[in-house]
Amino acid sequence: MDNYRAYLNADLSQYAGMWVIIANGSIVKAGQDVKKMVESIKKKHPNIKLFIAKVPSQNPHML
Repeated sequence: MDNYRAYLNADLSQYAGMWVIIANGSIVKAGQDVKKMVESIKKKHPNIKLFIAKVPSQNPHML
């Protein structure tokens, strides 16, 4: 739950349109290739719990 709270409270404007990965309450990676990012983290920390989310672009389309 801490990772989700960190996501809700973070200023993610610099990550617009990107994937972010949060662990232990902090953003640990951000980028376009979420699979590679997760593999990289899990290789070093196999048991870490991750929160992964796609940050909306600066101008999301509303229907």
